[in-house]
Amino acid sequence: MEQTTKGKTFNINKARQQRDQLRNEIRLMEEEHNRFIQETNDVQQLKTKERISNMEKERERLIYSFLEMDQEINKPNPDQNPIVKQAREMENAVTKWQSEYQHIASEMGIEKMKEEPIE
Repeated sequence: MEQTTKGKTFNINKARQQRDQLRNEIRLMEEEHNRFIQETNDVQQLKTKERISNMEKERERLIYSFLEMDQEINKPNPDQNPIVKQAREMENAVTKWQSEYQHIASEMGIEKMKEEPIE
């Protein structure tokens, strides 16, 4: 998404489309996260409590970034700078979320957890 919002070629329609796609991908990540939590037992949840808490914080960052981006992107004349900032925030949050999953997998002895990069 950051590519769409950089430089003189800012395209608000493409930015909106990519925002919507990202929102859908985040929703899928949340569904996968919820399934993972439901499938872990009490011992596993206790063992990964801190990491799961970190993931919840990143989820909150994503929600906040979406709210900020939505406010700007829905203006009649949106400014690309806040949109770029929020795109970076979202990318960082998703990266940290995925990193926590990889640490959980390592701690639980799972070779590789499903990871699909967000574009």
